[in-house]
Amino acid sequence: MKLTNLQEKSVLILGLGREGLSTYQVLRNLFPKKLLIIADKNLLEEFPKSVQQKLKTDRQLKLNLGSNYLQGLEDYEVIIKTPGISPLLPEIQFILNANKSVLTSQTELFFENFKGKIIGITGTKGKSTTSSLIYHLLKTVGFNVKIGGNIGKPALELLGINRSTSAGGTIRRSHDSAQVTSTGGTGIGTESALVPWAILELSSHQLWDLKKSPHIAVFLNIYPEHLDYSDFTSYFKAKQNIVLWQKNDDYFVYNNSFPELESLAEKTGSYDLGFDGSGLAIEQQLEAVKTVAEILKIDTKDVEKAIKTFKPLAGRLERVGTYKGITFYDDALATIPQATLNSLKTFSGEIGVLFLGGFDRGQDFIPVIEEVKKQKVPLIILFPPVGEKILNILNTKYFLLNTQSKWFLVKSMKEAVQLVYKHCPRHTIALFSTGAPSFGLFKDYKHRSEQFRYWLKKLGKN
Repeated sequence: MKLTNLQEKSVLILGLGREGLSTYQVLRNLFPKKLLIIADKNLLEEFPKSVQQKLKTDRQLKLNLGSNYLQGLEDYEVIIKTPGISPLLPEIQFILNANKSVLTSQTELFFENFKGKIIGITGTKGKSTTSSLIYHLLKTVGFNVKIGGNIGKPALELLGINRSTSAGGTIRRSHDSAQVTSTGGTGIGTESALVPWAILELSSHQLWDLKKSPHIAVFLNIYPEHLDYSDFTSYFKAKQNIVLWQKNDDYFVYNNSFPELESLAEKTGSYDLGFDGSGLAIEQQLEAVKTVAEILKIDTKDVEKAIKTFKPLAGRLERVGTYKGITFYDDALATIPQATLNSLKTFSGEIGVLFLGGFDRGQDFIPVIEEVKKQKVPLIILFPPVGEKILNILNTKYFLLNTQSKWFLVKSMKEAVQLVYKHCPRHTIALFSTGAPSFGLFKDYKHRSEQFRYWLKKLGKN
């Protein structure tokens, strides 16, 4: 659906999180006088004051807030759903089955309105780093490129819509035309560099109802992370939309160490390019980036230069600093055991303490425990409720492990860091890679990371 077609439609923005608020602002820029409706489970006073003020002053805005926010969805011609609202809700399923309203998303609207080419990246882990690496590479060699989706700006903001220039909703975009300013690379595909490109990090929630696929689809890996959201089959099915709608001149870049992705490649009509997935996580991500570079005919020297100048993202094996002889690494976005396992192997033999645990998604921590045992990590800090589960495992199958390492179950980050400074050997690495989500003791992964950094610096001064 073209955005200009929304002018004469009744439009409901369902969910006012990061993406929903962005959708509202884009549509308001495009249609200053159009009536818009927003529905969200939170009450107005629960939003930040800046958001409250913006909503209160918009006279062409109707709010449906609170516990009954899902009532009356069938009254609207177009519903733009935020990724945070489950498609499995009965009210959403009713809309889909009734086939009366158009249920869409910001991601789908972007695919249908962007005039350039899209590189989409998905997977359970490594999406943000890989997306940022590809963006950095293309930017370095002179492509006209933007990045967004699940990282950076929400997708619709990449269209650069400033305001409506007519009653019909003519779109004015900024920076839609390309200027190639190559930094000296000799292998850039000229045609590729002359068109606008968008790098989109895509989650399973954003891919769930997508009926279009990017020109280059990158699938990094697949692990059962979102089992609190749906079963693994549904999770993988949503992920597959990144490639299922590709055309025969598109490209599918995938990790060939996953049988599920090998099977998926057989279903596509596009060019399938599997990369080596046998190395560490960062090595796999680099292989994916190099494969994309080959497709775009970017010189290998430029690829190596971009990799060397790339700065790691916050919370992804980020070196925070050295305090009291201990070097701290923040890997806050390692929210599944497999991600923690990869990080453990990255620093094999150097780790003095591992932070582990958090919200329980019913995942298997045995491989992590085995690796801790193999490396003889001297100190492990456990966050509940997964930490309690791990202790139960240790006290049964792995009871001998307690004699080799010190295991502490904590109730706060302050307590955790205090134990690190008391028991962790000096001149080792403190790895904050919990293998589980942060819900419970912390609001989200950012809050958990902030608390980690705050206390290690505060207590590290004494």
